[in-house]
Amino acid sequence: MLNKLAFRNVLRSAKDYMVYFLTMTLVTAIMFAFHSLIFSQDLQQICETAGILAVLIGLASFFVVLIVAWLINYMVRFILEKRSREFGIYMLIGMKKKEISRLYIRESLVLGAGAFLGGLGLGILLQQVLLAILYSMVMMEYHMHLE
Repeated sequence: MLNKLAFRNVLRSAKDYMVYFLTMTLVTAIMFAFHSLIFSQDLQQICETAGILAVLIGLASFFVVLIVAWLINYMVRFILEKRSREFGIYMLIGMKKKEISRLYIRESLVLGAGAFLGGLGLGILLQQVLLAILYSMVMMEYHMHLE
């Protein structure tokens, strides 16, 4: 029952969740692209001549993680505040706080799984773009490949 209600709530609140979903998809894509660059064999070969590049990518990734942590905190608070009346109604009809929290967690899992999958696809494309830019910076020829 909670799974069906959670899925219906996600669809009904799609407008509110769309910003959250798109943000998490974009963040997943950026994190995937940056981390795949750090561990890329191509980058490790290039970094033998320019070792500072891996450090810069690592620092950029660290700052992206900090921004993401703040953003997730903000989005969760925003959604909880927006849905506080709905959760109050659930309590009035007899749902326990534990059931409401399970419902919210299931909704978050549905959204998170969708954003993760979408972000991986977008991240693979972003990785290729970043590799092409990197290769053009060091004046090497780039051949697209998926790792």
